[in-house]
Amino acid sequence: SELHLPTASGVDLIQQLKARHPVHGIAMSSSGDAADVARCLQAGFASFLVKPLDLDRLLAEIASAPDTRLIA
Repeated sequence: SELHLPTASGVDLIQQLKARHPVHGIAMSSSGDAADVARCLQAGFASFLVKPLDLDRLLAEIASAPDTRLIA
């Protein structure tokens, strides 16, 4: 999920999803600010990627996801 969404935040989204289902979330943002990364990981995202995305890294993150629902 994008960290900064138009009507909410990716942090809000992952918290709502994880309250209902076991999900493996990947946060994405154009900012690699340490506070944003820490906030996302604390909220339950499995990883944090900085845009522009490295496709190989994204695919590796997806491949490492446990057999649950993937939210990217």
